[in-house]
Amino acid sequence: MTACGGVFTDSTGELLSPYWPDSYPHSKTCYYMINAPENQVIKVTFDSFGVESGGDGEEDSACQYDYLIVSRPPCHSAAAVSQ
Repeated sequence: MTACGGVFTDSTGELLSPYWPDSYPHSKTCYYMINAPENQVIKVTFDSFGVESGGDGEEDSACQYDYLIVSRPPCHSAAAVSQ
């Protein structure tokens, strides 16, 4: 079984859903943190990414259950905020 959540600090790595390629448990929330040295770029690529629809056919329900959020921690200086 693949763990749900974790911290990555190596220069390369792989994230998999728990029980991949089989289904994962219902109501599972996994948090992953990818740490890199300052001024290093983190590149995320997907070989496969599937989500379950909300089930009622409404566009607003898409990704109601399955989704991915990619964010970075708050910056402490104004210079670091520019993109």
